[in-house]
Amino acid sequence: MSATPRIQRLLEGWGRRLPVTARSAVLFALLVLLASLGLAVRNEQLAKQAKLEQAHVQVRILAGSVAAPLAFEDNQAARDYVDALRADPMIAAAGAYRLDGTLAAGFTRGRAVLPRPNRLAAPVILDNSVIITAPVVEAGTQLGSVYLRMTVETWDRRALRYLGIGLVVLMVSLLTVVLGTSYASIAEANARLEHEIETRQKAEEALVQSQKMEAMGQLTGGVAHDFNNLLTPIMASLDMLQRRGIGTEREQRMIGAAAQSAERARVLVQRLLAFARRQPLQARAIELGDLVAGLGDLLASTCGPQIRVVVDVPATLPPVVADPHQLEMAILNLGVNARDAMEAGGSLRVTAAVTGPAGDDMAPGHYVRLDVADTGSGMDAATRARAIEPFFSTKGIGKGTGLGLSMVHGLMLQSGGAMRIDSAPGRGTVISLYMPVSDETPAEVAKPGEIAPAAANAGTALVVDDEELVRASIADMLQELGYRTVEATSAAAALEIIAAQPAFDVVVTDHLMPGISGAELALRLRDSHPQLPVVIVSGYAETEGLPTSVPRLTKPFRRDDMAALLADLA
Repeated sequence: MSATPRIQRLLEGWGRRLPVTARSAVLFALLVLLASLGLAVRNEQLAKQAKLEQAHVQVRILAGSVAAPLAFEDNQAARDYVDALRADPMIAAAGAYRLDGTLAAGFTRGRAVLPRPNRLAAPVILDNSVIITAPVVEAGTQLGSVYLRMTVETWDRRALRYLGIGLVVLMVSLLTVVLGTSYASIAEANARLEHEIETRQKAEEALVQSQKMEAMGQLTGGVAHDFNNLLTPIMASLDMLQRRGIGTEREQRMIGAAAQSAERARVLVQRLLAFARRQPLQARAIELGDLVAGLGDLLASTCGPQIRVVVDVPATLPPVVADPHQLEMAILNLGVNARDAMEAGGSLRVTAAVTGPAGDDMAPGHYVRLDVADTGSGMDAATRARAIEPFFSTKGIGKGTGLGLSMVHGLMLQSGGAMRIDSAPGRGTVISLYMPVSDETPAEVAKPGEIAPAAANAGTALVVDDEELVRASIADMLQELGYRTVEATSAAAALEIIAAQPAFDVVVTDHLMPGISGAELALRLRDSHPQLPVVIVSGYAETEGLPTSVPRLTKPFRRDDMAALLADLA
């Protein structure tokens, strides 16, 4: 009988405590639910803000890209720049408009429509889309406008996110009500949720940065290609004036200065193309040890007597795949950067070793890692994050273009390798270049000999280029080399001319042309006229489908470059 009251009192105590615990658990569950809903709303706001910032970047790039096509009423070029945005599946509609509001180029996806005419307005977020417009301005004059509509988030991704949040809330609520989850467990769950949000934000920032770099690469690549077309007749004309000695001594000095400036512009364009991974490369198997050893004295003279240069590259390294000339320029660029980082002197050490991939972004296989290490001031995290951006430089005005590391980075990616940066303030910098190992044996490269004088009648050449000034300058070069020239404005016209007059000794053609490309023309002529030599002239690396045996000239070039190539064909 004595145990019964004790059991009854115990049950009564549990009954009194249970309602309090349940009410507290339910209240806490509601707080968790509200907090989760608040985080979801905030997360969506952040996603929309990030998408709005991304749209601002995209629309500015698009406005800058279509300025020249709108100014010159080049609808095809405008369509090319607008169609480049199709690569981003989140862009629902994009358009470029003339000053009168009419559409010059554009595309849509799904139910999206383009306004006609386009009217400038403040950015809005409507129906899960960011709508933004911007004026196209050149030299203070408005040429038109651009329109961009980007999807903030796909419905399946949003549903999955809310479903995940709902499941988390449900599980936390049930565990809290049924088991009376402790405050420590709730804090841990909250910490995990914050970590997931932070991870997602970092991933979104990395995606935006990647898209920005890709967009900048497309823009700089296109601009560099256009500049190559402009530089070709300029350098050809200056080269002719120098060779013929036209003008007084003072005028010749001015011509020489102009030629030097054009050469500097050519190097700058090559660096832009390298960053965009669109520079023409002559990649082949090379002995890295011999190449670096040959640069030792040049690196030492470049760095000066205050910097000790050590080159320690084993002679037993396997061959690597690279363009030797571009690789030499890349190493010299790294040497100049190291010199500028060691104003008070120091040491520069160049070493190499066989290794594997240095990350998931590299293909499996064997690589040779070339390290260029200095004892300079080093870089902090913010500088390292922007080191490969084009035109970013920590040097003073006039002391650099900011294209050195971006050029090296683009060259490594285009060659199938990678670049890594290890640096910290006060610890110096190590730039590591990863180059894929080649299974081929490096071939002996013949030294250039004397260029034969122009023959009185070298034959007949067909010049194919859609740019009149470029076509005329190439024709002038060939005429100086003894060729009679026939000009064609397109590959289709060239095929008609060859069908009517097959007796040509060489065809010199541009690669990127409307309609049939130079590469396709070369392949057709190889089938129909296998004995007819074809030379591809291009400032771009995109020669997809073109056999490596087809000779190529990189814009801009001089007459002697053309003469040397034709001599090799003879």
